[in-house]
Amino acid sequence: MRLFFKSWTFRVLIAIATALLCVMILSPANAAFTGAAMAPVQSFAAKISRGVSGWFAGDAEKQNAALQSQIDALRQGQLELDELRRENAQYQAFLGIKQSHPDYHFVNGFAVAADPSNIYHNFAVGVGKNDGIAAGDPVLTPEGLVGVVAEAGPNYANVRTLLDPAAQLGAYVSRTGDSGMLAASDGEISLTRLDKSCGVKAGDLIATYGSGQYPRGLPVGEVTTVNADRSGVSLTAAVSLFADTGHVTEVMILIDFNGKTKN
Repeated sequence: MRLFFKSWTFRVLIAIATALLCVMILSPANAAFTGAAMAPVQSFAAKISRGVSGWFAGDAEKQNAALQSQIDALRQGQLELDELRRENAQYQAFLGIKQSHPDYHFVNGFAVAADPSNIYHNFAVGVGKNDGIAAGDPVLTPEGLVGVVAEAGPNYANVRTLLDPAAQLGAYVSRTGDSGMLAASDGEISLTRLDKSCGVKAGDLIATYGSGQYPRGLPVGEVTTVNADRSGVSLTAAVSLFADTGHVTEVMILIDFNGKTKN
């Protein structure tokens, strides 16, 4: 018997039986039987597939949530770092002004409200009379004079920028010493009433002339063009302000200095 199982005859019989079985399974007549036989296997495979897919999907969601949390933390950290850098740059500029003028007494304030439709870029700050601020006080950014306090309440102040025609003040040309009136019209700043022979030219720097309300030498802007006025008697110099009136964030309000007129 053992020899029969090892013989070529047995091997041929096994091959024939296997072939017949394959024909039976694959034939159309046995399609229903084959489907019924394979159904449990297919159902099991589908469950395994859904389970694996669900596991991967859940794991991916967790990883995405963790990554998004890290991204949010990094963004917040960058925002805080940018704010510190900006504040440090402003403090350094403010410190330079204070060191140059030890008699100046400032109150720091942040712009808290602005009317986008206001062509003069007037704004409000969150400090007021309780902090020693009064109407007429000069308002500065690190770049230079930006405006004047128009009205002060207990804990707020409305600032009128130099673009506002109501914010007129005396100013002078630092190179020549010639003075005039700084005035605004249609969103443009000009230094008017300059003597025709003063020699002012483009590139000259403009600063406050000094009065009871303003100290002398607060930086204002730079001359861009010079033209004779309509009468031909004096000159008018167009001025580009150092301070960006449209993007004010933090300011210093000069509440006292040597020579200030006391109300």
